Amino acid sequence: MVSILDDLADYVTTTSNGDKTMLLSSGFDITGDKDLTQALPPIGKVVVVSDQSGQATTRVNRVAGARSYVHQYTTDPLSPDNVWISETTTEREHTFTNLRSVARYWFRVLAVGKGKQVVYSPPVARVIQ
Repeated sequence: MVSILDDLADYVTTTSNGDKTMLLSSGFDITGDKDLTQALPPIGKVVVVSDQSGQATTRVNRVAGARSYVHQYTTDPLSPDNVWISETTTEREHTFTNLRSVARYWFRVLAVGKGKQVVYSPPVARVIQ
C-alpha cells in the first residue's frame, strides 16, 4: 500500500510541474516549499585534522540548504590540472585513509543543495603524518 501511495505522490508531483494550486488540490500534504531561488551560503573555512598516520579528517560548519557534502583531496602542487579524489556524504565531516605519510595534500569541501546548487570551500593544504 505504501509503495502505491509513493507512486501516486510521484505522479502528482510530476503532473503538477511545480504548480502549487494543483499540488494543494491533490489531497497530499505539502511538506515544504522547494524554493530554488535561495542560494547556498558560502563555506567559510575547512578544518583539516591529521592525528593519525595516513589519515586526514575534513570538517565544515553546517551549510543551510545543503543536502550533501563532497569531501575532496588532491596532491601538491595545486594547479588547474589536478584530479580531485571525492567522497560524497550527508555528513559535514569525513576521514580519508591510505594517504601517503609526509606528503602534502590539498583539501576542499563542496556543499550541494537543491537544483544542483554547489558552493566550494577555499582549498586548504596539510602535510600528512
